[in-house]
This record gives sequence, structure tokens and C-alpha cells, in this order.
Amino acid sequence: MPTRHEIAEFQVLLDSASHYIVAHGTGAGLELLPPVWDGGAPRASDPVHHVRIATHDAAIDLEVPHDWLPLDAEGHNRFRTEVELVLAELRARRRTH
Repeated sequence: MPTRHEIAEFQVLLDSASHYIVAHGTGAGLELLPPVWDGGAPRASDPVHHVRIATHDAAIDLEVPHDWLPLDAEGHNRFRTEVELVLAELRARRRTH
């Protein structure tokens, strides 16, 4: 069972990742809904998380390994790349509707 400190650190990671998603979505001209992690019940002990990135018209679920979340992690650039790909897909879907 994670400690309060571990839970707080995990929440900071999710908040930072969510901020990145929303900021870059806005920069791409998208009106994103708040990201939803692990169906609304994220757990720090899960090795892989799922985040739903959505507009009012479309949604994409992105699988995110836990070790991609810390800003200083090697995988964090992969997280950013995957988010940018999802945002591009959401923009493409918006143009086709």
C-alpha cells in the first residue's frame, strides 16, 4: 500500500501530465475535456495507466507506462510524442466532421 507521500507524488505526476495534455491541446486549437486517468480511479501502483484524451466530438485512449510520467524520466519524451500524435488524430477527426 502506497504511503501518503507516494500518493501525493503520484498526484503531482498526473497533474503535470494532464497540464501538458491540455496546454498542448489548446495550442493545437482543440477544446479538450479534462483528461481522465484510469477510468477516474488511478492507482500509483499500476505499472501502466490509461488516459482518455477527448473533445466533445471524439476521444482517444492512450496507454501510458508509469515510468513515462516523471519529467526527468527517459520515457517522458515518449509520453510527449504519444500525446502529440493523439492530438493530431483528434484534429484530423475534427476536420472530417
